[in-house]
Amino acid sequence: TPGAKNPTFLRVAIRVVQSDGLLALYNGISASLLRQATYSLPRFGLYEMYKNAVGPNRKITFHEQ
Repeated sequence: TPGAKNPTFLRVAIRVVQSDGLLALYNGISASLLRQATYSLPRFGLYEMYKNAVGPNRKITFHEQ
C-alpha cells in the first residue's frame, strides 16, 4: 500500500522464526555454499597456478588478476 513502511530485516527475521521456526532462516544456504564452492575454490587454485607459471618475481597487473 502507498505510504506503508517497508519491514526491517529484524522484523522479517522475527516473523520468519515465529511462523516457520529458527531453521527456516537457513533455507537456501546449501545452494549458496555450493555456488561459493564451485566459484571461489577453482578461482583461488587457478590464480596460484597462474602466479607460479608467470614467475615468482613478476608483479601481476590488476587486469591479469
